[in-house]
Amino acid sequence: MSAPEPRRSGAVGLLAAPVAVLGAMLVVPLLVIVANSLVHGAPGVVGGWPPTLAVYADVLGDPRVLAVLGRTLVIAAIATACAVLVAYPIAMVIVTARSRAVRAFCTIAALTPLLVSVVLRTFGWQVLLGAGGPVAAVLTALYGPRRLLGLIGTDVATVIGLTHMLVPFVLLGLLPALDRIDPNVLRAADTLGASRVRIFWRVVVPLSRPGLVAGAMIGFALGCTAYVTPALLGGQANPVFAALVYERNFVAFDWNTGAALSVVLLAVVVLSGVVIGRFARWPRRTRQRRPVGAGTG
Repeated sequence: MSAPEPRRSGAVGLLAAPVAVLGAMLVVPLLVIVANSLVHGAPGVVGGWPPTLAVYADVLGDPRVLAVLGRTLVIAAIATACAVLVAYPIAMVIVTARSRAVRAFCTIAALTPLLVSVVLRTFGWQVLLGAGGPVAAVLTALYGPRRLLGLIGTDVATVIGLTHMLVPFVLLGLLPALDRIDPNVLRAADTLGASRVRIFWRVVVPLSRPGLVAGAMIGFALGCTAYVTPALLGGQANPVFAALVYERNFVAFDWNTGAALSVVLLAVVVLSGVVIGRFARWPRRTRQRRPVGAGTG
């Protein structure tokens, strides 16, 4: 007798509930937002017919919106790059440490920020970067007490806060990729006389590129859509794109423009993820060496 075929109905039944929840919690609200963005009317008007792209024309034709979008992308890119620079050494220590205690301590210390509210973390940075904080005291000692040298209300403070927020997510992408690298490959490179810096750039980084790309994609998406940290550290004078979405929806009650801004931000994040994801599939260009004694032909 042949073995019984697997029951596909059971698998479908197990997937039905998660798919329904995702559809109700993610897809349906997204469709509502897209529908509201296609209505051009007075603030607060929801729904309507026929759909129009006039709201998108107004949004994309506003120089302030484009300036804030560009600024948001730059800040997110800088914060993601800083998070990668911070996460790589931590991940290398966690992967290469021989002591389990050291690995556990570094892992817990690096991932602890995920257990703390982003609001509390941002308030902590306000204390550190404020006019009466230790950073201002150091700057005052270096440049004199001519003015209060706090960083609150600047892009530097926003980048610092976002970097602290993104490091755990980048680390979660790097750790599996670094853990899959065969230690014998690193030993072979060391035996052949490569320095540690050369081993890192020529061996570790290429082999861990998928994890690096995954962490960078997550970090950049979170950096582009962050609201609390830029609002508390950057201030109203330096808004990010998420602040424009909040302003149009909850201050001006212009839900149509707010919906269009949300769709634009989502499209930019998805497009950026596609561009970053393409980097993982780019082949490395290797220089072909000519065999010894080959003619110039």
